[in-house]
Amino acid sequence: MRLTKYLAQNGFCSRREAEMFIRRGWLKVDGEKVVRLNAEVNETSQIDMLPALINYQNQLVTILLHKPLGYVSGQPEKGYRPAASLLVKERRYGSKSRKIKWPLKRLAPAGRLDIDSSGLLVFSQDGRIARQLIGPESTVEKEYLVRVNRGVRPKQIDRLTYGLTLDAVQLKEAQVRQIDTNFLQIILTQGRKRQIRRMCGLVGLQVTSLKRVRIGNVRLGSLPSGHWRLLEKNEKFWRATVPIDSTLTDAAGRRKSKQVCSKGLSESGRKANQQDLWSTRTQTSGQYIWQDFHQSGRAGTRTW
Repeated sequence: MRLTKYLAQNGFCSRREAEMFIRRGWLKVDGEKVVRLNAEVNETSQIDMLPALINYQNQLVTILLHKPLGYVSGQPEKGYRPAASLLVKERRYGSKSRKIKWPLKRLAPAGRLDIDSSGLLVFSQDGRIARQLIGPESTVEKEYLVRVNRGVRPKQIDRLTYGLTLDAVQLKEAQVRQIDTNFLQIILTQGRKRQIRRMCGLVGLQVTSLKRVRIGNVRLGSLPSGHWRLLEKNEKFWRATVPIDSTLTDAAGRRKSKQVCSKGLSESGRKANQQDLWSTRTQTSGQYIWQDFHQSGRAGTRTW
């Protein structure tokens, strides 16, 4: 298998990034610096990353934005404001001790959030994060608070949970819980276009407000609408499983085992990768803040 494909398939980087790493001489295979883009690896190969690659990954920025209503999450559309326009110094929230380089380049949304929805939206320079959050094999949970136009019946909750089809594709099972008469908590592990609104439409409900409050282990929390903050070093979206058999170490060979366990990178491999996307998940508060955006404007809190 080509090294670029191998690294991309196992979530270390995108193929384009792998090609960049090879061109810059940042990778070794079995002790030899990789110089060819079509370099091959097998199940016994040892892949080493040089300090320059570690430093590069440490500088990659991931941003959490509380997207307000009326902003598009992707490419700018005529007459609409892009959510990326909110990523300015003046709207940074919380601690500013971590310095970042301005202007921010190659910052792409890792997922979408409709113009008439609000909540947590991720932007990242790191291709690994985008792959884990929105890649075809992603199983990272996205949690939403949803208000609909009428009271929800038990049969409707059952249908929302499992059995619905969109675009001739059966949807994965969702977690749906009724919080109030017309207020739902919905957790998805996939993200089809306007999925929740279309799901509700199929069971006779109309969404009046929708807010994403969690992606994986990262919550929206108290981040104000229209503001952003950096993903902290101790915050992880997921605890990934990396089903590979060769070893990923740094150039110094800092590892305790040549075998990568089925539950992820070896302890030494985790230490070598300073970004450490595979570390233990962070526990966060179970308190959500919700607001009825479209009508009453009232705010409240609910803990579960």
